[in-house]
Amino acid sequence: MAKLSIKVGLGSCGQAAGANEVYEALENYLSANRIEAQLLKTSCIGMCFLEPLVEISAEGKDKITFGEVTPEEVEKMKIRIRASDIEHANFEIVGKIDLSKIPKK
Repeated sequence: MAKLSIKVGLGSCGQAAGANEVYEALENYLSANRIEAQLLKTSCIGMCFLEPLVEISAEGKDKITFGEVTPEEVEKMKIRIRASDIEHANFEIVGKIDLSKIPKK
C-alpha cells in the first residue's frame, strides 16, 4: 500500500486563516473513513496568501498542494486508497488558486 502523507501548514499565517480547523476536520475524516494516513502538522509551506494549505503525497506519486481549504471542503476530497495506489478523486473542487494573487516579479 502506498504510504499516504497529509500535511497541514500550521505556521502563524495558516492558523490565522483557519488551518487548525482544517487539521481537525481532516483528522475526523480520516478516522471516520478508516483511512490509514500520516497526518502531519508543519510550519509555513511558503504560500501564505493561499492559506490554509494542505499537501497530499504518497510514495512514488506526485505531491498535490491545495490552497484556501476550508473544513467543509475536507469531506469533498474523497481520498481513496487502493492496495498499491492512491486515487485522488474530485480534487478540482478543493484546489483553487487565483493566479491574480501570485506576485509578479
